[in-house]
Amino acid sequence: MALRKDYSEKVVRITLQDGIPVPEQDPIVLKKGAEQLRWSAPFEFQITIEGYDNLKYSTSEEFHCRTGQFDQEKRYKYTIHANGVDNDPNIDIKP
Repeated sequence: MALRKDYSEKVVRITLQDGIPVPEQDPIVLKKGAEQLRWSAPFEFQITIEGYDNLKYSTSEEFHCRTGQFDQEKRYKYTIHANGVDNDPNIDIKP
């Protein structure tokens, strides 16, 4: 019997546009306590989120970074670092 997840996962692809790592959504909107976020890209990248550190990386099929759930309704500023360049989009946590 498979375990049922009590959350959903939003997947956001990152591409390089003129050498800058860009998420396909900005801001990314998630439901508080109900959604996790996974970024994926065909190249190596790093994510840092102001005031949040529950990040896990994987390189199974392509590069991934996954968060846990967010428990505060607020806007998080995060940084994508890839190709020697930083981009600073947002994550909005809603009720």
